[in-house]
Amino acid sequence: MKTALMSCISYAKFVWRTFGQIIPRFNPGEFAERLTHLDGQYSGKLEALLVENTNKWPVFFRSTTRYYIAATPVLPPAFDKLGKAIEQPEFIRLLARDVESQATLSLLLSGLIGTAYWGMLGDDFHVTKGLIKRFPLPSEGFEQFQERIAHIFERYTHALPEVIEYQVNAGKRLGRFDIPRLRDITDDSDVIFKDWLSFTDQMWEEMRLHNVQMVGADGYEAG
Repeated sequence: MKTALMSCISYAKFVWRTFGQIIPRFNPGEFAERLTHLDGQYSGKLEALLVENTNKWPVFFRSTTRYYIAATPVLPPAFDKLGKAIEQPEFIRLLARDVESQATLSLLLSGLIGTAYWGMLGDDFHVTKGLIKRFPLPSEGFEQFQERIAHIFERYTHALPEVIEYQVNAGKRLGRFDIPRLRDITDDSDVIFKDWLSFTDQMWEEMRLHNVQMVGADGYEAG
């Protein structure tokens, strides 16, 4: 049986210098190969959408998560044992350079493309600023999509209060945004990002398959 299984194993090619000390996890295919060449093709990074000195357009995400990233312009609520509002723990704040960048960051990271990128290069639990900032992006061409992204972002922000769930930890009620319930919205933005990143239909299907294998079709743990 072991011999039969070993004969079925195939390996995805990747460019070592592109990823440094990170070993990506993905299946062979066009999407995997595309990911390895993004750094070489695009001179821009997601970091270019960030600044260090404004609180006007924040994007929040939890530094520890499972199955998906919830990148949002507001923090989910949290309450102590007495029901008093408290600060959310373990959240990272990015500062976008403008409202268009805030929309792009939130929707890109919360969608399946962001999930696939994190799943391939992350560790299934931690989300770091360094990993997010290195996401390769074209340095131009997004202007044609901004109006559509703005409309989708409006739907996204309006829907966030409807998908708040609470976890009880030491008597505290810590809210989270259940982003997989908004896939009808993030899928619309992912289609735009797919065109911006020049993903083929085959790459798109492979990316969706990777997401299913990693977290399940509904955005939760597979199996």
